[in-house]
Amino acid sequence: MLTWLAAVNGGDVNDVLNLYGHNATLTPTFSPDLVGDREGLNSYFIKLASRPNFHVALHEETFKELQMSARFSVATGLYSFTFDVDGAPKTSEARFTFIINLSSSNPIVYHHSSMLPSPPV
Repeated sequence: MLTWLAAVNGGDVNDVLNLYGHNATLTPTFSPDLVGDREGLNSYFIKLASRPNFHVALHEETFKELQMSARFSVATGLYSFTFDVDGAPKTSEARFTFIINLSSSNPIVYHHSSMLPSPPV
């Protein structure tokens, strides 16, 4: 997770893409479309990285990683995306789940990220 955060916050899309397996699937935070190929991942992360003053912060107290087998783990928790909109910072809270192949140099197999829903009224 820390490697992903550093890559995303570093703004180098190739560093981010290298973390995703060649058949990885992303359910992105800021798009209604499921992404399942390198071109889609590249396009999504280029757009994300282009937002002014873009930054992702992990809510460390929510982070959990469960080792499912010798090869796979699941990481889940909450993070905040912050970037400028019309010159003012906007923060969006989101939840995430990663499925990670521990034996791969491109470890992310699946990544789901979605905005936190508003509490019920």
